[in-house]
Amino acid sequence: MEPVDDDILRDFLVDSHEGLDRLDQDLLALDRDPAATEPVASAFRSLHTIKGTCSFLGLRRLERVAHAGESLLAAVRAGRRPWSREIADALLATADTVRTILAGIESSAGRGPDAPLEPEGDDRALLDELAVCGASVPREPARATPATPATTPMPPSALQQQHVRVDVHRLDAVMDLVGELVLARNHLLRSLVRSGAPSGAPAAGLAEAAQRLDHVTARLQDEVMRTRMQPVSAAWARLPRLVHDVASACGKRVRLETLGDRTELDRALVEALKDPLTHLVRNAIDHGIEEPSARVRSGKPEEGVLRLTAFEEGGSVRLELADDGAGMSVERIREQAIARGLTDAERARRLTDEECLALVFLPGFSTATEVTNISGRGVGLDAARAAIEAVGGSIGARSRAGRGTTFEIRLPLTLAILPALTLEQSGETYALPQANVLELVRLAEDQAIERVGGAAGAAGSGRPVFRLRDELLPVVELGAWFGAHEGEAPAPRHLLVLAAGTRRYGLAVERVCDTEDIVVKPIDPRLREGGAFAGATVLGDGRVALILDAHALAQRAGLTRDNDAQRTAEPQARRANVAPAPRIPLLLVRSRRGVRAAVRLEELDRVVEFESAAFERLDDHPVVRLDGEVLPVAAFAGDPSLDVSGAFSEPRSWPVLVHGGTPGRVGLVVDQVVDIVDWDGGGARPPAGAPHRIVLDDHVTDLVTLAGTGA
Repeated sequence: MEPVDDDILRDFLVDSHEGLDRLDQDLLALDRDPAATEPVASAFRSLHTIKGTCSFLGLRRLERVAHAGESLLAAVRAGRRPWSREIADALLATADTVRTILAGIESSAGRGPDAPLEPEGDDRALLDELAVCGASVPREPARATPATPATTPMPPSALQQQHVRVDVHRLDAVMDLVGELVLARNHLLRSLVRSGAPSGAPAAGLAEAAQRLDHVTARLQDEVMRTRMQPVSAAWARLPRLVHDVASACGKRVRLETLGDRTELDRALVEALKDPLTHLVRNAIDHGIEEPSARVRSGKPEEGVLRLTAFEEGGSVRLELADDGAGMSVERIREQAIARGLTDAERARRLTDEECLALVFLPGFSTATEVTNISGRGVGLDAARAAIEAVGGSIGARSRAGRGTTFEIRLPLTLAILPALTLEQSGETYALPQANVLELVRLAEDQAIERVGGAAGAAGSGRPVFRLRDELLPVVELGAWFGAHEGEAPAPRHLLVLAAGTRRYGLAVERVCDTEDIVVKPIDPRLREGGAFAGATVLGDGRVALILDAHALAQRAGLTRDNDAQRTAEPQARRANVAPAPRIPLLLVRSRRGVRAAVRLEELDRVVEFESAAFERLDDHPVVRLDGEVLPVAAFAGDPSLDVSGAFSEPRSWPVLVHGGTPGRVGLVVDQVVDIVDWDGGGARPPAGAPHRIVLDDHVTDLVTLAGTGA
């Protein structure tokens, strides 16, 4: 038998000890009132649960003892055996024996894969006593090491003392209060920055208290968030049995493979996934995977494979359910869409393959030739999509004829609190999760958003694109998307490079304001139907802002499909069939002294702009607050932009290059971010912190390694 997962075993031990405590209470209640029915049913459920899990974990000795106690309680519950003191004593001894075995399992866990998990022992005396009382007792040859059941109450196990059960509604209430505390913290910090109070002892004390509150709130937020997280495997714990039952009913052989079981999700998202995964699995087995004979004819093994994978990607969790079946016929989907009145023939011919596959999620759509008791009514995929979108997720499908179908689900890591950028467009403020942002480009006067594919001579026609190094990015202009006509919306000053699946696109906005942790609040489903918003939040200054959904925005704007605008310009070397030399992307900046410097993009977490008033002093070193943490910052050696008071003398915004993960991040203050350029990597890589001169565009440039900033 394969080794038991430590997390599963730990959960089993905790649940079993709690069940035994309830069993003791129920047995004592029966001693006081033998005619009571609820304690008998409750005691039976406790032993039945322990026995059922023992079978799954391969704990045969414990299963045998629990089964004997369960069968005696079944006889009492059915009225075949009247309650007596002998039965009470036998069942209490059963509970004590189960505790002894659990204690042995707990002490044996982690000793090595070859060590027996279950301690040996001879339970014949107890089993004989249960048999005399009327239990059905399974028999097994005696073990070498005799043991007698415990007869005295055992102290709580170490695992029991480490765990406590909390009602989920109470946990949600605590999470809501932490969210309100985060909003109050943001409001306080924003007020302190805007007040511009003169320096002095009272002001310094207030700033120090606010900084401490900031730190404690961030830690509290992190700990409470962790209590909400669960492994995604909890959402598919019942799928192996489902696969077995559905495959048997269909006369097929199907094997379920899982990968990424330990990927964590918000508890609410784990619960929301259970029904959609059930629909998808049933659909894949019934309609996706072929009959064994058909698989053999097409050169496949008789046994089909369902592969369920989960992993984190760009601040969200991505799940893929893939089968190796026949795949979905795009032409068959077109025919059914026309037949069911979902589209007309002309529009159906214009649909891309990706758009056709999206039709399978519409209500009532099905390509099944017959309705079975498993699927075929056209409600499963629609219900799965509705459940996933209700929690801020998205679902899509891709398929290859004869090779199978893959359903892809994207979900946010959490529904509660997340770091975001605040944006301003036409007087309205919006929030965008930072996990979707790959890059921030400030649009200079000589950088313009172009248009391709429009009618000749027609102003404003064509799709907007932006030339970012060697790539043409499709662009969504936020002002135009919200209905502003040509010339009405203010000219965009920033371009956010966003990720939407495997695609990248630009979001052109009027202004990028700040970064802050936001508390996600649900919004009316009618607002979400527009395809742009994932929720709402209250900002630090008390204003309400809608949260932009980067994936849905790209889908509604048609940017998740292949198009001519999204392509990479081939370098000259590639066109000449010559392998290009590897290039290293660098961020080109200038220090206050005017010195040109460059930093490898791979070393950067992000670039954040701070106003002069945001810089503080901590132990005579300049710091700034970022994502609820204190970020130490430094400037280039000899750069006079940082004065000894820890504040910047000139009121303006300062770019800070952020390096490293949390905790342990540092920032490098620069005067100006110039560009992102490619370097051929000439010369050896300099050691951390050592100055290194390179030539970029015929200019001598300092190559800086952020790991050696000394911040």
